[in-house]
Amino acid sequence: MAGMRLARLFGLAWLALAAVPGRVMADEAAAAPAVPPADAAAVSASGEAGSGEAAVAEAKAAEAPAEAPSPAVNEAAVAAPAAAPPAAVVPPAPVPVPTPAPVAPHPDAAAQAAAVVDDFHASVAENYRERVLQLLAPDVAIFEQGYTESSRDAYADGHLDSDLLFAASTRYEVVHREAYASGDLAWVITQARTTGRFSGQSVDIDNTETMVLQRRGGRWLIVHIHWSAHPRAG
Repeated sequence: MAGMRLARLFGLAWLALAAVPGRVMADEAAAAPAVPPADAAAVSASGEAGSGEAAVAEAKAAEAPAEAPSPAVNEAAVAAPAAAPPAAVVPPAPVPVPTPAPVAPHPDAAAQAAAVVDDFHASVAENYRERVLQLLAPDVAIFEQGYTESSRDAYADGHLDSDLLFAASTRYEVVHREAYASGDLAWVITQARTTGRFSGQSVDIDNTETMVLQRRGGRWLIVHIHWSAHPRAG
């Protein structure tokens, strides 16, 4: 009897302990807020949709071919522009050198210069000293038989007086003359013959003369004289 009572007591205790978890779960379910049927369906559908989309994405990722790695880029090469080729060197065009035009006698200026030369010789022959000096430029240079007088004053103080005496005793005759002019410059070349008597001696010589004239202040002045002479060949 006592054994049966103990067994009964143990069975009741076990049943009590087994009923506790079920009661706790029932209590938690009763405490949880009730979910409306529509919301529950939505939650269920959302969960299923999310699971489906994830599965589709995983499948596409598995099927897509692996992306080839991009080649390495040399940033310095990309940033620096390509150097331009050197420009071709073009030699400069040759500068044409103008050919000087041949000097031709100027009908007016050359004739005026020749008239000044005639006036000079006429003034010497007439012993007109002042007029001779008026026709000479102050800086005239006179060459004669290797001698030089480098100014009008030097000629006036030198052998001008002896030239006046010689011209007064002889006759000066032009054989050939050419006159040229260019701008304010003119030159007259003369071949002449001088005859007569001077200091008791017969004179018969050939003369060559070059006179250079420059127009200054509207007047032609003699700036250079070159005289040479030799006895005339018999």
